Amino acid sequence: MGDRVLTCGHPIRGQTQGTNAIVLANKVIHKVNSLKGRLVPADVHVTVTRNYGETASEKSNELLLHMMIAIFSVAALIWVTLDCERQGSLRLPSRSPFP
Repeated sequence: MGDRVLTCGHPIRGQTQGTNAIVLANKVIHKVNSLKGRLVPADVHVTVTRNYGETASEKSNELLLHMMIAIFSVAALIWVTLDCERQGSLRLPSRSPFP
């Protein structure tokens, strides 16, 4: 008997606002693995083609990295500006130039 490949046309996604895609994807994978041999026949091979939880985790980590870079950049700019003003090498107006 040849290998049969069945595909699911609709990916499983959490449609509820506030649903954590990472937790949902891990629960689905765990549930499918726990059903092997009982509901899912032992000779059926299950393959995860798209893990939206993993993708969401990667994007979240990348966003946090860029936010930290922005925070440190702004902090460094403020520190340099205040240090230059304290040393007198930078003259900031004492009052607003607008009437």
